[in-house]
Amino acid sequence: MTKLPGTESLAEIFEDDETGLAHAQHVAAAQVDKNPITALIGGIAVGALLGALLPITRKEREKLAPLGRKVNDKARAAVHAATEGSKAKLDELGFTRENARAQADRLMTGAKDIASAATKAVSGKGAPKA
Repeated sequence: MTKLPGTESLAEIFEDDETGLAHAQHVAAAQVDKNPITALIGGIAVGALLGALLPITRKEREKLAPLGRKVNDKARAAVHAATEGSKAKLDELGFTRENARAQADRLMTGAKDIASAATKAVSGKGAPKA
């Protein structure tokens, strides 16, 4: 009976060390060729899990702390620039806090008017006379 690639059990893959290892490598390569994105995501997930579980060494802390500070500083600068750029563009387009508040008030007034009209129509008070 022929099995589809990737459906073998671990016991079948590792029947004997040499052929089992070669077969496992072949099956793994076939799976990576078939689903490279899945393999990439799986590899990243396994790496992240191992990184989270293993303790940070003093040497890693010494080497990576300056890089972490730089990345953090650049991220903060990017957020600040994006915030300021967004504010400037909104101001340029006439979107101000006051305009937004006035628009929200108009929407609320319209919604109240619609709700009131609907209530009157349902209760018969505002129904047209025949």
